[in-house]
This record gives sequence, C-alpha cells and structure tokens, in this order.
Amino acid sequence: MPRALTEYANPQAPGGIDEHEKAGQGSCEPGGRNSGSPDPFRPVTVPLFGESRQDQSERALRTAKAKSTRPETARLGENWTPAGIPARIASNALESALKRSQREELARFETFLFENYIGRIPYKDSRLNERTASKLIESRLSSGHWLKVKEPCNYWENKGKRVMASCSPVLRNLPPVYMLSPDYLEEIAREDMERARLSRLTASKPPKHRKPKPPAGIDRETALWLSEGGIIWKPLRLLSMLADPFTFSEALRGWKKLSPFTASRPLRPTWAVRGRGWLYATKPALQMLPAIVRSNALTVRGSLLAEVDYKACQCNILNYLNGMETMEDPLTYHRQRLELEHGLTISRQELKTALYPVFHGRTRLTVIKKAKWNLGLTEEQAVTLWQAIEPFRNGAERGLMEIQGQMIIASLELLTGADPVIPLFDAIATIEPDRVKEIMEAVSAETLGDETARITAEIKRAGQRQLFTG
Repeated sequence: MPRALTEYANPQAPGGIDEHEKAGQGSCEPGGRNSGSPDPFRPVTVPLFGESRQDQSERALRTAKAKSTRPETARLGENWTPAGIPARIASNALESALKRSQREELARFETFLFENYIGRIPYKDSRLNERTASKLIESRLSSGHWLKVKEPCNYWENKGKRVMASCSPVLRNLPPVYMLSPDYLEEIAREDMERARLSRLTASKPPKHRKPKPPAGIDRETALWLSEGGIIWKPLRLLSMLADPFTFSEALRGWKKLSPFTASRPLRPTWAVRGRGWLYATKPALQMLPAIVRSNALTVRGSLLAEVDYKACQCNILNYLNGMETMEDPLTYHRQRLELEHGLTISRQELKTALYPVFHGRTRLTVIKKAKWNLGLTEEQAVTLWQAIEPFRNGAERGLMEIQGQMIIASLELLTGADPVIPLFDAIATIEPDRVKEIMEAVSAETLGDETARITAEIKRAGQRQLFTG
C-alpha cells in the first residue's frame, strides 16, 4: 500500500527536506508563494505509487490521451456557471489574474476542468476576448497548473445524416482538450476537504444547506433519515483511479457526478419514489455511479461501503409466482435447462441479457432480433431461445418491479436511524453488510408471504485493488 500522501517535514528525518530547502531557498507550489525559508511543519507531498511528480503527471496525461473519447469530453459553454468555486481555485485566481473579469473567468475555467477532469475550452465561448483568453490559458500551461491533453483538430460531420443521407458533410473544428495537473488537482481536492466552497469568487460565506424534502411514498421518518446524508466522498481515491487506465472510464463518470459537491461535507441527495416504487437519488445521482466508485470512493464514518445485493431478485420472484421454489442462482439453473432441453449453449450473462427484457414485456420480434445482434445466434437458434423463455413473459413485469421496490423500502424502514445507507435498485450499500443481509433476507420472505421463499442476499465488498487512500 502506498504511503500517505503527506508527511510533516522533519530536519532529522531522512528525506524530510530536499536540497533546495536546506539551502534556504524555500519552495514554490502551484498556487502558493515562496516561503523564503524552510518550514518544519509544512506538509511535504509524497508521490502516488512511489513515482516522482513528473512521472505522475506524465502517466495521468498518457491515460487521459489514450482513454478520453469525444462523447465523454465535456465542452465549456458561454452560459456554463459553476454551482460553487473550490476555495483553492478562488484564491489562486485572485493571485494570478489582474482584472476582476479575468479572475472570474479563470475561476470558471478551472472549476469546469476540476468538475469534468478533462474538457474542451473554445476561445469563442469565453466571456473574455479571444486574445485575452488565449494568454490566460497559455500562462496556466507554462506555470504547470494545466496540461494539454489533445491539440485542436478538424473533422467532417454529415449535418443532415438523420434527415437526408445525401447531405454534404460540414467541416467542424474541435478546440484543444485540457486538464489540471495532478499536483494542482490534489491541492484543490485537499483544500476542498478542509474548507467549504465559495459561493462566488470573492465571497467567503459558504453556501447554505438546502432543506431536505421528504419523498412521498415512504415512511416520513425513513425519508428524513435518508435526507440527512452522512456519506462523504474521497476525491483523492478517485484521482488515483483516474491515473489508472483500467479504471479511468468508471472513475471519470464518477468524478463528473461527485466533483461539483464539496468533499468536506456529507452528501445530501434529494430522494424521490418514482415509477414502480423505486427510490432515486439526485444531486448527486448515487445510483448512477459505477460500482467501483461507490465501493472505493464513498465512506461513512471513514469506512468503505459494501453492497448487499439480492441474487437474481426478479427471476426468483417470478419463480415463486409460478409455483417454483426460490433458488440461490436461478439463472444458472435455467441456463443448464436450456442446454439440456433445447441444445442451446449460452453463458449465464447472455441468458440474463435475453431474459430480463422478457420480464418487461419485450415482444417476440424484438427478442429474436436482439438475440441475433447481441448474442451472435442464427435465426433458428434465436427462435429456439424465444420459445424457451416465452413462458417468463406472463404480463407480471409491473408486479415484479413493484415487489422488488417494496422489499427495498421495507428493509430501509427497519434500518431507519442506523448509519447512512444508499438504496440501489435491488441492493443496499452500507458499512454494516452482515446486519443488512439478515434484514433483507427476512423482508423478502415476509413480502412474498412464505418463509420458504426467502431470497438469498449476497455481500459485495470493495475489491482488493491497492488504491491510494490519502
């Protein structure tokens, strides 16, 4: 496990102070000022994974260049306004730009890059003139606070491709892609964890907590308990995942959803019961976070969350409604039956891909078409698959989802007042997985009205991957 990111400099400790500090030259961090003399109590940054700062910046830049794609690269618009400016960005803008308009625009640029990690900043959409905006960006690149991920480029787009295929293509221009340097990102994230965000560039008063609004459809006490928050996200863990090419895409999606919210304060999402009894969170949309982000970047009282998930929940509910026993893994059972009775061999995940849409009323033609496209089956095999899974299309798809939502809400009502949790569609993320597992299994038997119909819940803990914890 890598060492903590900061150690306090100690003249007696080996490696505590570098040669420049010994010489009395001080240090100059991005966004900081030259101290002029060594400070024995100044935090000294320790590189991620034992790398130097230069190697760390180069690795993060290589990953962003290789993994960033046009659809997931945000583009700054003229009317984009940040909900809150991180304190470090605000103070850095005050020191770095002369005029108020330049300070405000620099803070807007950097908050946009902080929230999106990588992004395009077109000069024409800046609130400054193009020459001033260009000089401002070049100064940040030369100081090392910004990195250029991709140069500007042109591409041809068929403007009327959805209306008329014969339309002539139009030449489009893509502005450069920028990102904040890992060193500067870390500095912002650390200060963001220690201080509240500024509501405006020159303001010092933190934004007020919005009053929680209990969602309709669940017990009021449970609704207020969910709205109280208590879940804190760890930006430094996400920064480590963003530098890793194996987790870059998931971490990028998580970063975009979490970075607008101050890391030092508990998340207070707005909850609503929609559709068929499912709970949805907004600001931020916690259910939309990738699982690896939820399990490695969200904490309650400093502990990582584990997810307690009903195993094949809708399939087990349908088994019970059809007079069958609930199983620990019904998908594997149906896959083996499909192979023995129909001679069709597909994987468990492929069966799940084909079967669950049938629960929700997918038609014969659509199932056969998707089976050929997504599973690579022939026409004959796709028809055989449909004939095998057609009995599952019994018109009870609304009932399946409603029963699943009732089970999750009933479990939450029993957990009310305990440590904060995140209700997912058929799971609950918590720091007490053993207790939650016991409650969820008991609720499933009570909801279905039969003790033998208990649905097994599975605990999914954070992976063993070595993450930088800060």
